Amino acid sequence: MNKSSAEYKTAVKEADEKYNKHGAFKSMYIVKRYKNLGGKFDDDVNLVKPTRRWLKEKWVSVLHFLQPDGDIVLCGSDKIGPHSCRPLVKVNSRSPSTIQELVDKHGYEEMLRLARVKRDHPDAYIDWENAQAILPEEEDSGNKKYPKWVYMKDSERKNKKYLARFEVEAGKYKDVHFGARGGQTYTDHQDDKKKGGWIKRHSKMKMQDTIGEEMWKTNPMSPSTLSRFVLWELTDLDEAVDAYIKRFNL
Repeated sequence: MNKSSAEYKTAVKEADEKYNKHGAFKSMYIVKRYKNLGGKFDDDVNLVKPTRRWLKEKWVSVLHFLQPDGDIVLCGSDKIGPHSCRPLVKVNSRSPSTIQELVDKHGYEEMLRLARVKRDHPDAYIDWENAQAILPEEEDSGNKKYPKWVYMKDSERKNKKYLARFEVEAGKYKDVHFGARGGQTYTDHQDDKKKGGWIKRHSKMKMQDTIGEEMWKTNPMSPSTLSRFVLWELTDLDEAVDAYIKRFNL
């Protein structure tokens, strides 16, 4: 394309008005509009071929796709913001791994974690094949507060009920298993008498050279603290999680 031509400048101006950010859709619009305006192609015409493959691969937002409703939001849409995209279709050997291939390789939770890292850290580089998030050095890193709450799910350990994941520093995570599998908690039975008894017993238990009631004030990532405020504080589990996050400013 002749980027100094009137046709190219017109195509770019129209693309800027139509798309808020740079991306494959904007680039394709410029090429198509440039051609319609009578613009001439030289040896770079073959550069359009990878873009055609990209269209067939159907790149979509990973985070939206992994939600329970499996929402399909095309890459380049104004809806997705800094979210990362991966292809749905494998066109040929040059196509990157699809979302489903990566889920099969690393697991649903790991893919969701990487997508959330990209959402929260737009400048991060996500190595999807090796399931790694590489965050750039940030000047204001001294102002970053850790730990940060990431998510909670059922624990895979036989004797534990839940797993809570925390981001303890940029791109590094800690998993904490808590709650006795098979046992009922305040979120299950809503019995105030049993709640009071549990708190009284565990507040005096010694754990890591600290009694329970002191640990509950100073260590939000301890299994005991998680049990106290997530399982034995409120009757609704989701509300208890939200209150716990606010209590410790995670």
